[in-house]
Formats: sequence, C-alpha cells, structure tokens
Amino acid sequence: MSGTVTSYGDEAGTVTIKLIPKGATEAAYGLTVRGNSAAYSIEDVAPGAYVLEVSKSKHATREYNITVGDDDVVKDLEILLYGDVTGEGSITTADVTQIKRYINGKTSKFDQGDAEIKAYLLKVANVTTADSLTTADVTQIKRYINGKSSIFDNLP
Repeated sequence: MSGTVTSYGDEAGTVTIKLIPKGATEAAYGLTVRGNSAAYSIEDVAPGAYVLEVSKSKHATREYNITVGDDDVVKDLEILLYGDVTGEGSITTADVTQIKRYINGKTSKFDQGDAEIKAYLLKVANVTTADSLTTADVTQIKRYINGKSSIFDNLP
C-alpha cells in the first residue's frame, strides 16, 4: 500500500498513518512521515478490510475505509486543518462563510461530495467539539483569523 499524504500548516510536522483491521482497536501497521506532501508506503499488508487513520497536530483526524486484496493499493490521502472547510490550506473568512451558510440551512461546501466527505468537513468545522456545528464554532474561527485568543490555542 502506498500513496501521498497531503496536509497543511507546519511543514516539519509529523503525520501519523495507522492501518487498523476492521473491528479491531489496535493498528496492525503504522508509520510517520514529515512534510505537507509526503510519500508513504506500508509493505506486506495482509488482505482484508481496514480503516486507514491519518492524523497531524492542528488537523482533523481522517479515516478512510480500505480493502486490500492481492494487488498493491495506491491511495492518496488528505487531512485538513481544523476550520479549513474550503480545503485551501489556511483558515479564512471563506471558511466562516461556508460554515454560517450550513448553520443557516443554505447551500454550502457541505452539500458537495458524498456522506463520508460531508461528515469529515463537519469534523473539520466543529472546533469546539460540541455535539453539533454551532455559532460558537464560527466565533472561535473568527477569533483565530483575527489573531485573538481562541480554542485554536489549545488544539492538539
């Protein structure tokens, strides 16, 4: 299994990749890479169904469902900074606009893609980790953009 993992923010930051067999709690394979565009490779993966978990500081952890068979799997991965729902690599007022549109029931970035992508974007936007996306998330993202103290100061 191999591919490229794209992340943002700290170029020297460590990206952790774990391959977890479906139904298990422990990773069967794991590795770390550095850089915002880094190649990864996991050798000798046994056939089966897995969850591929990708994480990095200040990013929303992302999970991909992967099935490994006899052929090599090539899967490019991307994780987004918390608050960056537009996926541009930085947190801007465009992200705030999309989140506010979603909260107000208007067409937004959250309407694009499948249910898995929508769920991930909601995770990216939900910086307060409340049960749902609220104006508190908008407030914290705006504070971050404006250089004020915010929940971003304490994100893992």
